[in-house]
Amino acid sequence: MEIQWKPSENASRMSKILPIFADIPGEHPLAAFVARSLQQCATREKVGTARADIYTDANLPSYLLFDDRHISQQYSLRRVVFAPSMVNDLKCFGYTSKELERFTIAYVERESQMHGRPSYGRTVWENRVPDSGRVCEAYQVSAGDMATENDDSKLMIDHTAATDSAFQWITSKTANGPSLSAGTQYTPEDSSDNFWSKYHIPTTSKRKASRSLPKKIREGAIQKVRLPHRVGHRNSTRHSIVPQLLQRAWSRAVEHDATFILLNCGNSERIGIRDRSSNTLFLSDIIDPFALGYGSIHIGLHTAIISDALKRPPPFRETAHIARSVIDPPEHRIPFVSPPVADDEIQARTDPDTFNQEVSKLNILLVSLFFAVYQSEAPSSFLREIASCDPASPEIASPRPKQNKSYPHNECAHFVARQNIGVSDKVTVYRGFITIHPSSGELRQPAILKIAKNANGQKRLFHEYEVYQKLWSSGVAGGILMVHGMFQDIETGVFGLLMQDGGSTLYEREQMRLGVSNPDQCHISEDEFEKLKAVVQAINDVRVQHNDVKPDNICVNAEGDWFLIDFDLALIVTHPDDTIWEDMKNIKDIFKRKFVQELNGPEITTPPPAPSPSYKAFSPLLSLFLSISFIFLALLIRHASTPTIHPKTPTSIPIVTIIITTGITG
Repeated sequence: MEIQWKPSENASRMSKILPIFADIPGEHPLAAFVARSLQQCATREKVGTARADIYTDANLPSYLLFDDRHISQQYSLRRVVFAPSMVNDLKCFGYTSKELERFTIAYVERESQMHGRPSYGRTVWENRVPDSGRVCEAYQVSAGDMATENDDSKLMIDHTAATDSAFQWITSKTANGPSLSAGTQYTPEDSSDNFWSKYHIPTTSKRKASRSLPKKIREGAIQKVRLPHRVGHRNSTRHSIVPQLLQRAWSRAVEHDATFILLNCGNSERIGIRDRSSNTLFLSDIIDPFALGYGSIHIGLHTAIISDALKRPPPFRETAHIARSVIDPPEHRIPFVSPPVADDEIQARTDPDTFNQEVSKLNILLVSLFFAVYQSEAPSSFLREIASCDPASPEIASPRPKQNKSYPHNECAHFVARQNIGVSDKVTVYRGFITIHPSSGELRQPAILKIAKNANGQKRLFHEYEVYQKLWSSGVAGGILMVHGMFQDIETGVFGLLMQDGGSTLYEREQMRLGVSNPDQCHISEDEFEKLKAVVQAINDVRVQHNDVKPDNICVNAEGDWFLIDFDLALIVTHPDDTIWEDMKNIKDIFKRKFVQELNGPEITTPPPAPSPSYKAFSPLLSLFLSISFIFLALLIRHASTPTIHPKTPTSIPIVTIIITTGITG
């Protein structure tokens, strides 16, 4: 059946249409369909076959990221509500907000009381404009997207989804897995007197909860973990991609404690508002960026963001350092107070060598997240793909575990992530503990799990494993971590590299010693320097160049053992005439306090001076006022000449973007 949507029919049809956006890697099987869909979204006129929804075909990967399934039930999306008056409410809010007018006048008055301009690097705004720093910081961190940060990635706009309906949150399908104890979580609140509080939230019917309780096990029976089907299995049901895309956008908003979500494909967009008290997502009608009044909508949106930032108090903070960077450590938007690690005596009596041998025999890895906004309802199930690097470890057992089968708990290792310690566009690094149950009794050890976020990250992990394997097989035992193997998630297909935890990095130790977030140099004693030299020399002797030696990649544990970590950039030198000298030079520069690390690798340079707090506060606000001025200018130009859009003959395919805007600081 052929359909036509015309501008005159938008009023009646737009309430039934919900475009959803998410990213698709360029190599995804639906990439061709995305290109055709984007060509048709230049205007609101569309000619094509009516489809009620889009379903994933067999063998197509999930659109959810790994951690999207592990958001705490407290923060999961429960319903999606269509709010047709939101666009008009935003327009009115931008013009009638007296609070923003008072804030602007007070800001100018306070700023004018400053005596001259501040000298570079000095803080002079303290107690002058107490709200400005918080508002500017909120606006500065408000931009985010769901792109994979890959040049080949594309973003997709989908057709329809039911509105005013309960939302089915997607979690891992692993059954009878180990449960997590309840934790104390900070619950963020919505700002008071917000305009979206008038939107109607439908009451949910009293029905049986979809999240069933664990089944009772008869006395004397061995409880078994049932592994899920892989995505695209012939026995698995076809599922709509729309809930996956909504869950992905909502998860990013929860991570940043964002209030506003902007879904934009370049030629049309929707604005979403996250209601924390009811876990409801309010969605506006479709907005046409080429229609008059578009600028006033966004003035109202940015005004609402600032108003929300002023009304909501800043949350508590918890910091973690970004891997391979020299920028300030990021701040978790919603802190989490973890309970103390249970049974510390188990870890104290666990022999590392015995643990390494026992965990190398297990081919099933259950992964749970238990920090910040994450509290896994069910663990993700990983299957071993590559054996441990332990020389005494066996090969992968045969027969290998199968999906949709049940296995006793003593055949599984359980990794519980307590902290996210590394953020990059390729790999996510979790720190936590592994628990196993051999016949000798329960064993537990701290561990690190690296999860690949895309194909490039997967290549990095496999390369890092190959380097570790060469080091261990060459007899280099001191100063390198034990790698327990490579595993693959059954449901998402992502790969994870499981390894020993080397302890705190040299950079983290210096942060604690000086009490600063970004130390310029790191101090090591002469004895520590000799130990590091021995580690680097042993690695270089087997023709391996680390290629990224820096304080972030040097670890020391509680026993005083030193390790060199992160071999994803390492080189295996094959030519006999090539010399390896860079690693030892960097160690010497660190010892002499001449080393400066940069984003693209270690280089000896003069560090640039850090911007002053006054500059950090003023620059984002100036950008905001310039952006608003540009919008007014664009509106004036549009009045003079309105462009004509021809959807059937597009000159280029637009890139769909998703912007998540936060309504609070940090």
